Parts: sequence; C-alpha cells; structure tokens
Amino acid sequence: MTPFSSKFFKFYRLQVSIFSILVGLVIIYVVGNPLAFNSFPMN
Repeated sequence: MTPFSSKFFKFYRLQVSIFSILVGLVIIYVVGNPLAFNSFPMN
C-alpha cells in the first residue's frame, strides 16, 4: 500500500510540474506575441 501511494505521489508531482511548465510557456507566448507584433508591424 505504501509503495504504491508513494509512486502515485511522485507521478502526481511530475504531472503537476509538467503542467506548470506548459502554463508558463503559454503565458510567455501570449505575453510575448503582442510585443513581437509591435516590433514588426504588418501592413
């Protein structure tokens, strides 16, 4: 019982870390896109 719960907890923490990294990348993409469009205005 204990090894299984410990393995599940490690898997859960891995999923949370991957999810937080993805959220950070999305935020950087959304925030950086208008800056890039302002730097290179399109006609």
